[in-house]
Amino acid sequence: MIATAVPEAPSTTALERDWRFAELVVWAHLDPALRTRYAAEPAAVLAEFGLVLTPGAGIPPLDAPGGDRLVITDVDDPAAGNAGFCQITGRSE
Repeated sequence: MIATAVPEAPSTTALERDWRFAELVVWAHLDPALRTRYAAEPAAVLAEFGLVLTPGAGIPPLDAPGGDRLVITDVDDPAAGNAGFCQITGRSE
């Protein structure tokens, strides 16, 4: 999959940064190549999503603490009903 273009302007609010990182997490779960690149070059991948890795800061994990995995439901599937919002939840196996 190909990620959509991200505006060049740096993130200005915590909410915007959270949304951009959430988008990265979803794309990384959909695209194994992006996930691999994030593991190898996290600062470069974060920059692609308009995020900056602060010197000395840890690399934010793509998976939830405790090993929860991201579950993505195909909301375009008619059986999913009329989804008017996106909800990302962790699920323990």
